[in-house]
Amino acid sequence: MSLLDEVLAIDNLSTACASVLRSVLKNASKRYAKDALFVKAKKVRKVDQTKSLLDLMNAEIKSAMGELRKIILRDGYKRSPLFIHAEPKKDGGKRILMIHSKLNEKIFEKAVYQIVSKKLQELLDNGISYCGIPKSSVSNKKLGIYATHSDICSILQTNKFWILKADIEKFFDKLDRERVILLLEKHLLDSSLKSFFLDWVNIQVQNSQHYTPTNLGIPQGSCLSGLIANLYLSEFDEMQRKKKDKNTFCFRYADDLLFACTSEADRDEIEKEINQYLLSIGLQTKASKLEKCAPGERFGVLGYNYNDLLLSVSEGKISKWINNLGMDFRAIGRIENYKKKTGKYTKKQLEGLLKTQKNLFRKLRAYSSIVVPLKQIPDNINKRVAHEQAFIRMNQYLIKAVAGINRIRGKKIIRMVEFRNKKGEVIWPYLYPEIVGIRTYLSLLD
Repeated sequence: MSLLDEVLAIDNLSTACASVLRSVLKNASKRYAKDALFVKAKKVRKVDQTKSLLDLMNAEIKSAMGELRKIILRDGYKRSPLFIHAEPKKDGGKRILMIHSKLNEKIFEKAVYQIVSKKLQELLDNGISYCGIPKSSVSNKKLGIYATHSDICSILQTNKFWILKADIEKFFDKLDRERVILLLEKHLLDSSLKSFFLDWVNIQVQNSQHYTPTNLGIPQGSCLSGLIANLYLSEFDEMQRKKKDKNTFCFRYADDLLFACTSEADRDEIEKEINQYLLSIGLQTKASKLEKCAPGERFGVLGYNYNDLLLSVSEGKISKWINNLGMDFRAIGRIENYKKKTGKYTKKQLEGLLKTQKNLFRKLRAYSSIVVPLKQIPDNINKRVAHEQAFIRMNQYLIKAVAGINRIRGKKIIRMVEFRNKKGEVIWPYLYPEIVGIRTYLSLLD
């Protein structure tokens, strides 16, 4: 059976379809608002939020995927021009994300990912790269960010290390497309998907004001982007893996590189080696982000600061979390201003409040689990500071935001309650903002 046959298997397409529908519903995407499958999924999800979409829409999904399979077999894969979204970066630049125009194209790409990631799993799960790596089992699938910090902490407690931090400049934009295709041919040993990948790397866009046509780079925003980027650096990863026996450790999270060496000379030698290798494949490190630290000196990586065996959350990460929470509180403020002026809510506004309540719950649950992955960090690493610093600042913000909303209305419409999961266990260590009576209001309108 060829790779294309595996991709076009109805079960694989159906799983990909359910995954994509779940994602676009979660992100409230309006781009596919007129697609029949999306419309159906939206209606079904409103009625039942407990079962999977594949269970709720099994017949519809399999029928639609059967039609998609026929089209691909008859006409081949022809991707429509992508929509460009320019996302601001910290350094003032823009990250160019590419979004599919048609839902079926996004589904087929996901179906390709599901098969190709299995074929490349053994090659890419190499102990060097931590971002976007396919795992062989669900039980083995730790979030990359957790695994990275867990392993960094494990290494730091064993010795005194000289640290080298580097960032690959314009990583996704500089990948050589010809080399991408050659690597895929080498490791997949099947040409049935070659036409798909040739089309995939040949970027065509709708709105060209944010994109200049070039022969370099791969689409960002695709489920395949991380996989292909890791394949591009698989030889680099293998070079670094062999150095572990010499007490030189490398951690790569996409284009972020961290090296821990037992001597300053080894660190300087590593710097020369990586620069030479990256140049040989059309890449280079970013000079402004190169950082060298002696043993015991403070350094930051992936949102956390390391100061000897003390771990803390970076100010930038905490500020980002607070800003994300602020979007929900501003939405509540707008609705409450309207209620204060008119004396009533519209049904749409009440639904908006309920959605905002869910957003706050989801975000705080995510932040509380990612501040520091406690179970995975060695006991002798001081994690208390990381928790206290992040939680106290964010809790102060929550209290002020809640007080501001209540002041707008002149009464307590948000209260602070214990944040517990379904088992009754406290998740967030402080109190959690809950909109008073929101479900009662909605039931009165039904």
